[in-house]
Amino acid sequence: PWIQITDYKVEYEKCDYYLSVGRCIPYKKFDLLVDNFNKNGKELVLVTNTKNKLFWSLQKKSKENIIWKTDVSKTELAKLYSEAKCFLFPPEEDFGLTPLEAMACGTPVIAYKKWGALETVIHWETGLFFDNQTITSLQKTIEEFEEMRFDPVTIRNHAKMFDVRNFKEKIGEFIEKKYREIQK
Repeated sequence: PWIQITDYKVEYEKCDYYLSVGRCIPYKKFDLLVDNFNKNGKELVLVTNTKNKLFWSLQKKSKENIIWKTDVSKTELAKLYSEAKCFLFPPEEDFGLTPLEAMACGTPVIAYKKWGALETVIHWETGLFFDNQTITSLQKTIEEFEEMRFDPVTIRNHAKMFDVRNFKEKIGEFIEKKYREIQK
């Protein structure tokens, strides 16, 4: 799970929307986001290329503050990441590239405190965690987030740890080290 950091740009002028990107399938928890943002009234942009029964149901249920985008180009997606005030990552994933793509744009992440997010998000530095996949838990974290400020440069620098060039460098060092050990 490595990304090309140079594909993403940092824009320091953030807009006033939250963003989530992914397939619209049950475990991605778009239903939690729709229910939460229907209740709190804040602007949410949901990006998906999945137009299934769940998508149509959630889109119909969404209030005006929730904007659905489909068939988004890579350039438009990078712009959405860069301008979002925060990226939301509610699923339980083994890793998850989308939070890293957001962080590569200097955007903080609110993530469910399980599995892969624990490897990529640094609590209070690159984002925040919420403990339970419930409206109450997520909303409490959003309220905490609203009172905080995050440094886009720090966030982007953290994402660089997962850049493909860094991977190539680390794997090269590992192979060289193993080769030297074998030669002894």
